[in-house]
Amino acid sequence: MPAIINCIVLAAGCSSRFGTTKLLAKIGDESMIRRVVKSVSSSRVSSVYVVAGHDAARVSQEIIDLCDGIVVNSEYRSGMGSSIASGINSLPANSDGALIVLGDQPLVSPANFDALIEAWSKKRSHAVLSRHAGVLSPPSLFPRSMFPRLESLRGDVGARSSLGVGEYEVVEFDSAWPLTDIDTREDLKKL
Repeated sequence: MPAIINCIVLAAGCSSRFGTTKLLAKIGDESMIRRVVKSVSSSRVSSVYVVAGHDAARVSQEIIDLCDGIVVNSEYRSGMGSSIASGINSLPANSDGALIVLGDQPLVSPANFDALIEAWSKKRSHAVLSRHAGVLSPPSLFPRSMFPRLESLRGDVGARSSLGVGEYEVVEFDSAWPLTDIDTREDLKKL
């Protein structure tokens, strides 16, 4: 039976370096967050949940028709850790794994997400991280056995901080572009 992989799209940040809600910035004719949610929805994931926080109503309105659920993290100002915990807590009980995706990585394709799922399916006890040129970066996939660690995250830490040596595999991506996240208006202009 195929594994049930649920996706958590982290979309709660304040966009402080961008100046406005960057997830609503347009790339072509659609918002950044809509582009990300459409991409992951086209992959092999079973469902997609979006964790909103800053400007939650407007972000939610952008993607309500594309996702299976929206979780509002009232503690989003405390950092990414609370958003990861909120997302993990929202997943269905039958989830075998969680694909954690950043809402500001608009170039990650369904094929990139599927490569992580494929790698995880070979060794389901390990997490799978993305890497380019020696740098680890989201998106990443975590097995259900690691959910309690992710549920306890707080502050400005990512999911990788919950991992020990030897607890993850790596998928190497040839191009840095898919893993690029948008933090500033200059980053957006480079796309």
